[in-house]
Amino acid sequence: MRWRPVPPVPPENGPETLRDLRAALPPAFDPDADCCALLLDAGDARFVPDRDAAGDWLVFLRALGLARERDGHFARTRAPVEADALAEAFVANVYGAREVGDALREGPSDATAVAERVDARVGDRERVERLLDWAVQFGLAARDGEQYIRSRSA
Repeated sequence: MRWRPVPPVPPENGPETLRDLRAALPPAFDPDADCCALLLDAGDARFVPDRDAAGDWLVFLRALGLARERDGHFARTRAPVEADALAEAFVANVYGAREVGDALREGPSDATAVAERVDARVGDRERVERLLDWAVQFGLAARDGEQYIRSRSA
């Protein structure tokens, strides 16, 4: 199963943000824990501005293997927060990540060109740009100005 939510990439350090958000989750499933509120408290308001965004982050953390879910409750995992593991989980579990990487095989492209190459179900230009920016964070792509270049595959 692949998940759709792709939160915006923090400009400073995406993996550090992922580490901080994961740390905000309880270590074990706690039916009394409000995980959205925990992420709102731990996150930067630019990236976790409301409960909907916090919910997207929870699903994204799960897709990356940094959180687990059971019966609507989340707990953090001990998975490594390092580029190779995150890249592999990103490509395997985030809808559109594989397709965006495949689109970059044709050569350097801006987000608009990549969005035109992928199936419309992957998303609009904004979602494709978020996928590309996370690919850069995980070492799957590089960015040169407005151009994205495939670095490697996971």
